Amino acid sequence: MDKLENKEKIDSIYALKGIGAFVIAFMWHYQHFTKDNQPFENVLKFCFRSGSLMVEMFFMISGFCMMYGYSERVLKYEIDFKTFIIRRIKKLYPIFLLGTIITAILEILYLSRVGETFVYRNFDLYHFVINLLMMQNGFFGTEGSFDSPSWCISICMIYYIVFYAVLVRVKSKRNVYYVFAFVAVLSIALLLSGINKPIINGLVGRGGACFSIGVLLYGLNEARAKLRTNTISFILGFLVVGFYLIYRFADRFMGNTRMTFILLVSPAIILLSLWVPVIKRVLSIKLLVILGKLSINIYLFHFPVQCMFKILEVYSGKTINYSSYAIWLAFVISTIAVSAIYEYLIKDPYEKGLSKIILRD
Repeated sequence: MDKLENKEKIDSIYALKGIGAFVIAFMWHYQHFTKDNQPFENVLKFCFRSGSLMVEMFFMISGFCMMYGYSERVLKYEIDFKTFIIRRIKKLYPIFLLGTIITAILEILYLSRVGETFVYRNFDLYHFVINLLMMQNGFFGTEGSFDSPSWCISICMIYYIVFYAVLVRVKSKRNVYYVFAFVAVLSIALLLSGINKPIINGLVGRGGACFSIGVLLYGLNEARAKLRTNTISFILGFLVVGFYLIYRFADRFMGNTRMTFILLVSPAIILLSLWVPVIKRVLSIKLLVILGKLSINIYLFHFPVQCMFKILEVYSGKTINYSSYAIWLAFVISTIAVSAIYEYLIKDPYEKGLSKIILRD
């Protein structure tokens, strides 16, 4: 069991994960169905046009949670690398594998009727193998294949290894923060460089910058007793609102939206969720916490569900109006239902069985 599970869960962080997954799955990736007249697009412009930035928040939360759950034990040499990485694999690989295989099956059905795959064109044995190895986007190129949204899980695995390597080499948390500040700078430089080589590319840069900032946010949160959190929270809230207003009404002044979100908006949202009582209470609503619990399921299953919708459309011969609010709601309910069924009925027996096969556990 992860130390994070032994400590008090931070419900607001769980809720942010759920909200992020909701935005990516049901708004940003709704463009897989239609790019015109998307439901709620006029009201939620940011979510539909720039919802991919929620991935940056995922990476930050991952860095924060790694520090929260593992930093003490790794620094004290209470957990070895084998145990650490096996726990990460057991947590992520089973659902990753299932999403990849289900997507492959659905894409074959779609391909047999339409003559091409749905959305992601890299559909061959080579891409299937590197997906199974969790070495797709970011490792060998940056183009999507199979259950393509899973790319961020693969990048996370890189930084889990970096995280452990850094912590076992340093002598204090202060040094950990220095190192990850340096990693953040290097990663931002990589992201801005435009380089697109194996391992050395923008996707790895995005992951490294945000994961490292997440580590630093944990340090800020630990030191909050020494900070004027009320004043800082007010300033952060003002900046987040300012970002939204500029994006919504005067986006010509926005500049580099991704870098603004990485360096300012996402860190501010995470700190506000931890420091402002009213925001923390709102994010601790049970429904949002449950959504957070299902976040990884929603993230990895929403594309297979989209494939299923398209298969139903092409095999039935009827055109689905994806601009309809009813169809959007049907997609949301279907994906959440699949995610809940996996979480509460399938997950435990499936993951235990797979663990015995792969890890001989």
